[in-house]
Amino acid sequence: MVGYEKEGEKIVFTMKLKQLVFLFAIIALVSVALTTLFYSFYIVEDVKVVPMDIKVSDHIGFNLDTDSMHFGISTSPGYAGRSFILSHDNEKPLRVEIKIYGEMADWVYIKENSFVLEPNVSKEVKFEVYVPENIEQGHYNGTIKIFFKRVI
Repeated sequence: MVGYEKEGEKIVFTMKLKQLVFLFAIIALVSVALTTLFYSFYIVEDVKVVPMDIKVSDHIGFNLDTDSMHFGISTSPGYAGRSFILSHDNEKPLRVEIKIYGEMADWVYIKENSFVLEPNVSKEVKFEVYVPENIEQGHYNGTIKIFFKRVI
């Protein structure tokens, strides 16, 4: 127990320090959980995940498959570009946020990675990959995550 002496009498606090720390930890965990639930179910309407890849080689080539965001074959240094069309059929406008992850994330440039998309309107989003100089030949991967969020 935590306490101190005052003029010979010992005054003892009823709450132990460990109980107080435990209470604060529980409050923090509940706050984080409620914030996550609010964010997940109220703000984020949908998330699309699109794999992407590029092959670095001594020549250039194309890969027009639509199962992923394939940037084909590029040299080092080099450039490749692709685009896709975004739209939604929600009743209200949604904020679109695009984030890039993975080993080639630093090479990818998006002119506009955050914007409001009106219902039933299409927007072309262009992705450009700038392969740095002196990158070893091989396959490089990444992920595009597209967040559709409610506009508050």
